[in-house]
Amino acid sequence: MNEKPKGIFNPFAPKKKKKPTIQDFEERKTESGIVMEPSVTFDGDSYSLKFEGITDLKEATARLTSLLYDVSRVHGATLTANGIVVKPGEPQPPMKDEMALAGPNYGLTVYVGNPPHTEDMAYRRIAYTLKKLAINGVLAKYKATVSERG
Repeated sequence: MNEKPKGIFNPFAPKKKKKPTIQDFEERKTESGIVMEPSVTFDGDSYSLKFEGITDLKEATARLTSLLYDVSRVHGATLTANGIVVKPGEPQPPMKDEMALAGPNYGLTVYVGNPPHTEDMAYRRIAYTLKKLAINGVLAKYKATVSERG
């Protein structure tokens, strides 16, 4: 007799709230009423780079390459020392230990080590390098944040 009784209910109990319907992507409201901005995260496991206000992958690529190009103007030697090269135009064909990304204006080449390698390795190297630099103004300009896990 451990079952709950069936058919008996309390007429004075408050009515249960219905679960909210699925919201349109444009609304993006949470239960607290805060509007959530869409974002794209380049996740490198222990380090990640997040861009706010983006829904399109092409736009994310353009922002990433433009951000790195702006950083390279002041911190080019640090980027190169950490295996990141950003140049206007298309990237050079990558070596077997590199990965390349072509943006609309700039090309990016990142050292990732011997194969097999994944994009996570490249994103980790980029985010780690950006985390070391004092570039808060540039990150704010591109609505980017760099974070470290654990």
